[in-house]
Amino acid sequence: MIKNIQHQAFSITAGSATNKILTIDTLDPSRAMVFFYGHGIREEGNEDVGIAMVQVHPYLVAIASTLCTINMAGYVSYVGAGSISIVEYI
Repeated sequence: MIKNIQHQAFSITAGSATNKILTIDTLDPSRAMVFFYGHGIREEGNEDVGIAMVQVHPYLVAIASTLCTINMAGYVSYVGAGSISIVEYI
């Protein structure tokens, strides 16, 4: 049974991957599931062979009772954006 659902938008600055900490409403992290939506973009290749735009997806680093730490998988060439839904169950 679902006890609580939280939604939050986020952005991750372009550059090397660094953790982003989101403040969330108090919950029991052992009874929570986190769903991610959105992505960042990374350029790969060079001008001689062409440049490909690759999606970089967010992932959960840690969740605590009032904090959720996320990151993007690898270097992001442009600002990464998305949202999370945290479902707390009984």
